[in-house]
Amino acid sequence: MMGPTHPSPCPLSVLSNSPQHLLDAEKGLPKKIFTQNITPPVAKYQFPDVGRHLKCIRQLVYCLSLLAAEQSNDRQLDQDERRWLEYMIDKPHERERLQAIATNLIRAFIRDEVRQSAAVKEIVCLAPALGQKDFKKLLEAFVDGIRNSMLQDGVLLDGLEQLIRNSSLANFDVDDLLKVLALLHDRWQDNSDPYLVLQAAYAIQALVYMRDDETRVQAKLRRSGNMMKGISAIVSALKVNDPDSIQEGLLGANVASHALQANNGKNFYECIKEAFNFDNKSIWYPALRSLDSLIQDARFAEFEKLIREAPCQMDPAYQWGVCQRLGEIANNPLWDTNTCKCAVRFLMEIYEDDTTTWGEQVNVKQWILHILTQSESSPDKGIAGYSDDIYVSPKVTANIQATGSSDLLSKAQGSSWNEETAEADTTAAPSDDIYVSPKFTAKIQATESSDLLPKAQESSWNEETAETDTMVTLPSTYQSTYNILISGEIQSGKSTLIQGIRRYVDPTCQIDKSTIGGGKFSHTQVVRTTEVTTNLPPYYVYEMSKEDGEKYPVDYDGFIKMEKEDYEDAINKRKGYELSQGIPTSDQPERKFKLIDTPGLGDTENFDEIHVSSILKALKDIQDVHLVLITVSNNAISDGAKDAIKSYVNILPNFKGVLAFVHTRVSYKDLHPSYRRFIESMEEKKKILGEIANTRNVPYFMIDYDLECTRPIQARITQSTIRNILSLAPFNQPVRVETMTLNKTPKMSEVDMFLKEKYETVIEARGTALEGKDKAQVKVLETIGNLKASIGEKEGKIRDVVHNLLLHETNEMVLFDQKRFEEDWSPLEITKTHEVRMDCAPHLIDHLDIMAHNVKIKKAGGGRGAPFWEAKFQRNRYQHGIFHAKVYIKKRKMFEKEIQPWKRDNDRLPGEIEELQEKLQDYMKENQDYQAEIRELLE
Repeated sequence: MMGPTHPSPCPLSVLSNSPQHLLDAEKGLPKKIFTQNITPPVAKYQFPDVGRHLKCIRQLVYCLSLLAAEQSNDRQLDQDERRWLEYMIDKPHERERLQAIATNLIRAFIRDEVRQSAAVKEIVCLAPALGQKDFKKLLEAFVDGIRNSMLQDGVLLDGLEQLIRNSSLANFDVDDLLKVLALLHDRWQDNSDPYLVLQAAYAIQALVYMRDDETRVQAKLRRSGNMMKGISAIVSALKVNDPDSIQEGLLGANVASHALQANNGKNFYECIKEAFNFDNKSIWYPALRSLDSLIQDARFAEFEKLIREAPCQMDPAYQWGVCQRLGEIANNPLWDTNTCKCAVRFLMEIYEDDTTTWGEQVNVKQWILHILTQSESSPDKGIAGYSDDIYVSPKVTANIQATGSSDLLSKAQGSSWNEETAEADTTAAPSDDIYVSPKFTAKIQATESSDLLPKAQESSWNEETAETDTMVTLPSTYQSTYNILISGEIQSGKSTLIQGIRRYVDPTCQIDKSTIGGGKFSHTQVVRTTEVTTNLPPYYVYEMSKEDGEKYPVDYDGFIKMEKEDYEDAINKRKGYELSQGIPTSDQPERKFKLIDTPGLGDTENFDEIHVSSILKALKDIQDVHLVLITVSNNAISDGAKDAIKSYVNILPNFKGVLAFVHTRVSYKDLHPSYRRFIESMEEKKKILGEIANTRNVPYFMIDYDLECTRPIQARITQSTIRNILSLAPFNQPVRVETMTLNKTPKMSEVDMFLKEKYETVIEARGTALEGKDKAQVKVLETIGNLKASIGEKEGKIRDVVHNLLLHETNEMVLFDQKRFEEDWSPLEITKTHEVRMDCAPHLIDHLDIMAHNVKIKKAGGGRGAPFWEAKFQRNRYQHGIFHAKVYIKKRKMFEKEIQPWKRDNDRLPGEIEELQEKLQDYMKENQDYQAEIRELLE
């Protein structure tokens, strides 16, 4: 599953190809866009027969909401609802069964160690219908999931935010509030993704407003006057869920000048992260809550009035939230066409507003463009046509939607299940929203299906069968540029690989042959930088049909199951096949890769200094290194190359965490399982390289980049390999150049020994110079010389201490261990379950990254906050599988034992130096008769 899509800068000209209703929004925007309130749409579901399986989780929530409404009398019921409740009066067992299904759903969600986005979307629908005990279990599952990093942060964060927003205040106790607040604050306060930061800030403010701390509120009232009186009214209104009172509190509070003053001179992130202060109740939060209530009641005229008049208009969090909600309206198929168009027009008006109110935040404008450009993806269905994919990309979410039934529910229904009766009836009714109570907007849509409901209703569900398909999981910290350092043996194909990457990105590009060497000397004598921009598209091979002239995809992965001769014929085939670059998947944003080509590793005496110098020059203008590629040729690794690689890793030890080897000039015909000797030799070479680099499970790729290859299957293998190589860069935790450790080369150590010997010679010469002088003079000069030497020694030590603390006392993630599994299928195809475990004791894991492709993760445990991580997984049949897991520990924790004495020295040495300097000055004043001799000694 993938993290959130990040809005990127986009020119307004992209809207020129938008559907007509988008173009109309640009013309003569009136001040009043939503002219009237409308009747809210309603999603209704059929009532289940007693004892029969439910059709979807929303049907369960609907029933539980009605049962709760019967007790509270807080909503109007239509005739069918009242009839069903009367029918349920003498059915206590059915009531208990429905509640038990809800409890079983939570248990099934908790047992799923690796949770898919579909499961998260479905489980948050239960929030309004849960009691305190079940809610507490579900809340703990989200908290533990986020802490252990088993999912992309965006998926669980969305779920947690919805769970908090849609749950009853009575379900929270003090411990719950403190636990979630601490997690959100620690996990996201330093995040660079605006969407994630805003979601975390929203959840924090929801919890802050929930806290029932009247003493603290009263104290603020005394100190803050009218502004806090307005906030106090808002807090009270929130607790009773009164949107009208919230609006009165907002519009009546004297907070406008405060908002202007608070945001003056602050950038986007500074403004947003003020919400991470637990004692700060941000005005934008109740404003957005009030907008949610107005949207649900379809009171759009009042909705627009609040947007235009809210005192927190200049707060970036409010602006971002307003745009997000307008995007939700525009993308929700339950709203009528005119309402969707109005939402788009409103977004356009905000975008074109360059006044001081809305024009200052570039991030907000980029977010609007992202919403609009994604919204025009499906002209056939209008603005709402993109709703089914809205949870993943873009991060615009819609209100509750009556989507179709889940085909996975057939597992629970059996053959008697009728798909036609499983569909929700979407109608417009004049009554209040009868879908759930209390009122809420579930932004996370359950448009995908999960196994939760079948598991909750099937008592025979077996945890061992809870297999989950996973895709490549990338870290949550998105960057637009990824730096790849490329080195390797002389003539191992470094420059050729770079030209191959250019050809992967653009199949029509011209190869720069001037960069490719020949002979036995490196063609790269200086550092070269090549930049490519790509969203990592896949490549496919198609076969032209002679019968109908159509193209059909070729199952090239299946060639590996052929006999050796047939396999070679297939991969060498030219005629009838066509290689084509596919459409990038939605989870891959456009990224820039900076490829830094350094001189080759050769068997030379001065390799260390030359290569370190070239690397430092290459890194001078970049902040991070995301991937280090070392290319090796098909020949045996020479002793000189072994020493060079070993020196490379020893001098730059931080690179171990981002290191990968690329074995070039591999003949793809040798990859057939029948060539056992070749495969075994490659495994042995991989083992040797891991030992040389002093690190385990280093990623290892095999490629034969023939730049003029005309065989589509082989070209496709190459392009897929390059795609896998590039995908490592965003997967890795980057190495920060400014805090990177640089060890001394052997020659640097030799220089240190030389200087030490020279210093000892000077000391010895000083002793010789004192011979023949009177004892008093000798004592004075020796004392001054010893004091000066002690000061120099301590000053040198404190420089080292400060440098070590600067490098090590940081929260930068350091790779502790990694496990990589890569397996091709075989003709017999007997897949087995693999187990992996990484123990980090006595340390606790701070971060976990997982890459899984064509692999089913059956069970996982440990992770963030635990001293271990383990998993069971299985490769999909007849597919090439990749599983890569990396556990990280913060550098300050990794070097905790070393940091403590450094800090003690850092506290102690300055005082000792000052004391010695004072002693030296006093002693020199006492012995002014020897000033000439002292000056000569010091010189």
